[in-house]
Amino acid sequence: MASYVFDRTANDIARNTVSLVSDSFYMALVTTLPATSLSTLAGIVGEVVGGSYVRKNLAKSSGTNPDTYIVNSSSLRFNNPVWTGLWATAATPIVGGIIFKGTVEASASTDIAIGFVEISPSYVPPISPSPAPAPFTMLLQTAGTIIVSPG
Repeated sequence: MASYVFDRTANDIARNTVSLVSDSFYMALVTTLPATSLSTLAGIVGEVVGGSYVRKNLAKSSGTNPDTYIVNSSSLRFNNPVWTGLWATAATPIVGGIIFKGTVEASASTDIAIGFVEISPSYVPPISPSPAPAPFTMLLQTAGTIIVSPG
């Protein structure tokens, strides 16, 4: 399975429940592929746990223009998130990241799920902080563009 937006994302954007222009976004790393019906943070399954893992705020890239529509689609690009010294309490493969509306500091169970970005191949974080793990960067150069199309 590849990266995708969730079933209700286009509807949320059309109803302005999600604004690509003014909203903030963050990413949660997961060890389980999410269902396309995921709607909020409350439904997330298999988020990475323990160690130095934290959700990461996403910065919109300088080339982003959410007001630009590509064949009736909306697009948004993010800078690559970096987890410095990422380690977890279990050697479980990370399969990707889920993008949510909101910020890490204010994250709540009602935060809206926007899309899933797959890591291929999956990444297994070390289970110890020593020796210090290299930074884990999720490269979103091409896959980081979220395109939401009707239908």
